[in-house]
Amino acid sequence: MTGGSSVVPGSCSDPRVVTTMPSRCPLSLPRLVPLGKMQVLTVLLASAGVCLGLLVAPAEGTDLAQPAAPRRQKRDWIWNQMHIDEEKNTSLPHYVGKIKSSVNRKNAKYLLRGESAGKVFRVNEDSGDVYAFERLDREKIPEYHLTALVVDKDTNNDLESPSSFTIKVHDVNDNWPVFTHRLFNASVPEMSAVGTSVIRVTAVDADDPTVADHASVMYQILKGEEYFAIDGSGLIFTTTKNLDRETQAKYEIVVEARDAQGLRGDSGTATVLVTLQDVNDNFPIFTQTKYTFAVPEDIRVGSSLGSLFVEDPDEPQNRMTKYSIVQGEYRDTFTIETDPNHNEGIIKPMKPLDYEYIQQYIFTIEATDPTINLHHLSSCLHQKKLPESSSTSQMWMNPPPSSSPSTTSSCGRTRRNL
Repeated sequence: MTGGSSVVPGSCSDPRVVTTMPSRCPLSLPRLVPLGKMQVLTVLLASAGVCLGLLVAPAEGTDLAQPAAPRRQKRDWIWNQMHIDEEKNTSLPHYVGKIKSSVNRKNAKYLLRGESAGKVFRVNEDSGDVYAFERLDREKIPEYHLTALVVDKDTNNDLESPSSFTIKVHDVNDNWPVFTHRLFNASVPEMSAVGTSVIRVTAVDADDPTVADHASVMYQILKGEEYFAIDGSGLIFTTTKNLDRETQAKYEIVVEARDAQGLRGDSGTATVLVTLQDVNDNFPIFTQTKYTFAVPEDIRVGSSLGSLFVEDPDEPQNRMTKYSIVQGEYRDTFTIETDPNHNEGIIKPMKPLDYEYIQQYIFTIEATDPTINLHHLSSCLHQKKLPESSSTSQMWMNPPPSSSPSTTSSCGRTRRNL
């Protein structure tokens, strides 16, 4: 061995040897690898394996060059979107979509199963193209449920598991709104305030409500718009406070319904009959200008000697006339009771009568209705023409004097002289 350092062949310090471990590792691969590109690749792979602790000795007899076994490819259905417009005008059949599986065999064929398969829908067994053989109406059937199959042409065995899918029918705006009834009946109190609700009418559009403007409904009054209006929800309300039952008791309203695109049809209108409910807004008026009664002096106290009559255009349940003697001598001699069935005043003596003492009685009487709604009465004064004066009546036991009695009148009450 000469002076200076010497190199032991095959040691870690031999430049001809490329080790697969770090230089600090005393171990080295037992064989030499020629320098070059393959040498660098081997160094990188081996070094990485050692540093990560992944380098393990192969089992005895294992072939490192043997490739991994290929994985079995997973098969699956491949779908296109399935939908079709309703009421298509083009010639039949109509293309719907395609069913496709990843199975790639020449002897594969496609089939459809379901209630509508073969009647409404059919599939090309080679391509998987699905066709509709009928024109579809979404308002009758909005979607169809089918099952797709791919089978062997020779054995009819399934090549894939059957798969369920849905064909949805897209809406077109082919329906107009239809009212739930052709005739509606409603009522509202007469003299109601402006904006009083009368009735809500409803029209239904069979088109798809999720499609913009296809099922939206707009309402319009064609007849009766001078007294009533309607909002977007179909609510009818009053537009005047002068609905007087005694002038006109019933009103007819014609309402039209149409969708946002203006489609309308024969069923797009409805009639609303509105009846005004009576309120006590009229005062009683005497039917005669003069009442004259001839009474025997021996009439029994408390018995009827005659009747007073008034006119009240309100309905019977709102006629509550009260009669009173408001002026005249000896007015405590008589009383006037109201007959509840006929609203007439029954005159009765409260004391015995004596012809030799008093031959004639003259009274001023008044007819009022204390149950009148003063709010409605104040409105009626501006609409109804009141009589300029009231007439008088006389009651006597012998021929009456020739002088003419006086007359008075007031709102809500009528006076007559007896």
